Amino acid sequence: MIEKIEEAGRPNLDPVRALTIKEITALPGSVHVGAHGGTHESMALVSVSEFETDFKMCQDLFENHLGRPLVTYAFPLGGYRIEHLDFLHSAGVEQILLVGERTTKGGVPVLPRLTIGGRLRGQFLAKSVGVTKRPADV
Repeated sequence: MIEKIEEAGRPNLDPVRALTIKEITALPGSVHVGAHGGTHESMALVSVSEFETDFKMCQDLFENHLGRPLVTYAFPLGGYRIEHLDFLHSAGVEQILLVGERTTKGGVPVLPRLTIGGRLRGQFLAKSVGVTKRPADV
């Protein structure tokens, strides 16, 4: 399994692109799909109304084109404001993924977002279990 994660994380000069609607609907039911912003701009400085406009693009995609509810949202570029979390809760989002947050207790809908990076097997393994500092840095 770690080999597949390492392979997926290898540096690649190809442009990154989002999956198409056809590719998403072709995924097996075991693959959980969430939203990552309508514009992929950081939400760190936007008002709730601006965030709502961006979120509604995601909601439209899920409800009207993918035929599935939008229950998971990961903030693009890690930027968010606390009031955005309240908005997502009221919109029915069940899992809110944040970058740089500590591990949460079970049953809490705000979760740390795992971003895998690194080039060596040990780096992938360490990041996958939440290690963010080398032992010498502790």
